[in-house]
Amino acid sequence: MNSQKSGTSVYKRADSAEQKKDRRLMILNAATEELDHLPSADDFTLDSLARRLGLSRGTIYLYFKNRDAIFAEILIDTVNKFLSEMARSFSLLPTPTTSRKMARAYCDVLKKDRELRHLPSLLKSLSKSSDKKAKRLEEEIESCRHLADVTMTRKLKGLQSGDGRLIMHFGWSLLLGFSEFMNSPTKTGISPDVLQQVEDGLTLIIDGLLARVK
Repeated sequence: MNSQKSGTSVYKRADSAEQKKDRRLMILNAATEELDHLPSADDFTLDSLARRLGLSRGTIYLYFKNRDAIFAEILIDTVNKFLSEMARSFSLLPTPTTSRKMARAYCDVLKKDRELRHLPSLLKSLSKSSDKKAKRLEEEIESCRHLADVTMTRKLKGLQSGDGRLIMHFGWSLLLGFSEFMNSPTKTGISPDVLQQVEDGLTLIIDGLLARVK
């Protein structure tokens, strides 16, 4: 997609349902590109997005209520991609596997896929959002999260159904916490130091779950 820097719209009015769908996707793609050039999601503004698109800010409001609504859409896509890749990564682990290997597989997905570098900032934005938005995220990612949970519990003997969900939840919390604490740059990817801390912390959490069910 060609980015436009002027504030004057160069796009025709979207009238049909298909055109409106395409316009929403165009805005989301441009928002993702905008995030690529910013230190964090906190620096994202609708004014800068409008300039990138060559649309008026008012036009963006026709498709999204506010900045958080855009973030919610990007976050859903990002988390679903992460969960799908994580389930695939776990499926390649030997059976049975170890806590360390499972935690490392989790972090390897974050390290290898550059598109996931926005995850800490987007998770932070979700933590400030309403319960309604959080509930919608839960619903949208349920199928991918279920697949990852099933894959994890099959790979590590001693884990119970639902433990995979806990591991994912704690993994996200660790990622967000260490990214904030260590000021992890998102422009070039998630810091290797952050990923190592997440791996170590997640290994201990998985060990704790295994000890709990013995």
